[in-house]
Amino acid sequence: MSISKNCKNYVNMFHRFLTPRKMYLVKWRDLQMKNESEIKEFYNVLLFSLPKETRPILRAVFFSIREGRPVSEDFLAKQTGIETKTVESVVEILAQRQMIVRGDNRKIVGALGLSIIQTNNKIQMEGRTLFAWCAISTLELSTALEADVDIHSSCAYTGESIEVTVRNGKLEKVTPDSTVIWTVPFDSEAPWAGGTCKQIHYFSSVEHANKWKEEHPKLHGEVMTLEQALSFGNELKNFLS
Repeated sequence: MSISKNCKNYVNMFHRFLTPRKMYLVKWRDLQMKNESEIKEFYNVLLFSLPKETRPILRAVFFSIREGRPVSEDFLAKQTGIETKTVESVVEILAQRQMIVRGDNRKIVGALGLSIIQTNNKIQMEGRTLFAWCAISTLELSTALEADVDIHSSCAYTGESIEVTVRNGKLEKVTPDSTVIWTVPFDSEAPWAGGTCKQIHYFSSVEHANKWKEEHPKLHGEVMTLEQALSFGNELKNFLS
């Protein structure tokens, strides 16, 4: 992306940021997240569009979810030292974008791809069973948390079991070894958990991914390797730092 085009994007975002009702609707369409530089740019855009209190609040949420604990707004206010009204406002913005997910009691049960609530992507990590919103999340979370993980998922086309083991930041075992991930262009105006993440899947082979795509002709995306998804966690780690 050229410098002039990049600057134009940020100017456009600034104007949107000054409009309160549009503050969290920064437009960054069709960002195909193929490498770490694009991921870094995405998180920079994301932070620019959100209130300054977002990062400490998300950190507190994320690491509580990691421990298997649902999160209340009162807890966040005490944990971060941020006023309760501000916490409530930020949480509402994050919930609307589905960067977090709340349960029936309004406690937060998922954030940034990590979930207490069951999904098709199970993660066993540090003696605890958690879940991920999508195939990419299972791997980037391992990198972001610098944790060894055992991933249990299934092929979105055949239903075949998929098992992935990550040790010391590297793929140790993948079954079947032909497993790939289908990813889509990221639209920052779309909801995370219930939107983009629901279109990112494991497939037991490129062939099965292509057959699935034939059945979903309106979806735009491409196949990526598990190694690529693993590397995405570096920017998530920076985002949470």
